[in-house]
Amino acid sequence: MKRAALLLLVVGMIGCTNPATTTPPPAAVAPGYLNAVDQQIGEALSAARAFYVSLQASIQKGTYTPSAAEKTALNNFATTINTAEAAYIAYHANPNVVTEDAASRATQTVQQQQTALQPSIPGVS
Repeated sequence: MKRAALLLLVVGMIGCTNPATTTPPPAAVAPGYLNAVDQQIGEALSAARAFYVSLQASIQKGTYTPSAAEKTALNNFATTINTAEAAYIAYHANPNVVTEDAASRATQTVQQQQTALQPSIPGVS
């Protein structure tokens, strides 16, 4: 009797295991974001702004002196960040007026410019 109960318990436990192919649930969206895309855009723009601010701090400290071409590129980058942030804020405030696609495209432009800037700036990778 004890063996039969133990066998039933073991067989029952084997049938209750989760299969190895179970997909984990998606990560939760951080508080304050509309959805995962909103969060990705917000975080990407925040990172780009932090990159730009760190460059400005290096210029102020005298640890980085941009060439004329780099100054132009940095000014363009700042303008692109500002434009993308305005699109993102408008999207975040009212997704029915500014589309997710418009905010995403503006953010992609920021990321492309940042990627292009990084190799030309000493100490940045």
